[in-house]
Amino acid sequence: MHASPDIVYQTGKARSKENIGFIWKEGKRLRWIVAKSLSVQNAAARLVTGTRRRDHITPVLRQLHWLPVRQQVNFKLAVLVFKGLHGLATAL
Repeated sequence: MHASPDIVYQTGKARSKENIGFIWKEGKRLRWIVAKSLSVQNAAARLVTGTRRRDHITPVLRQLHWLPVRQQVNFKLAVLVFKGLHGLATAL
């Protein structure tokens, strides 16, 4: 028995709304995690170098050769994709 195109469309529409809601919630959680990670990284850099809180952190991170958190995430994703595409990924 085949479903009518309208039912299939409505079901797909409902699922896409569910997916968007899931992505929005997960995106919100990920933004929170990135913000907290950034705060921890900045505090660690200040602790290691003895930099004051009111000083700019970017030169300190460059001096330590530390990537900002967002760039760390992008790098990690790029490495995972590269390994996946070239058959170098480790099994879970």
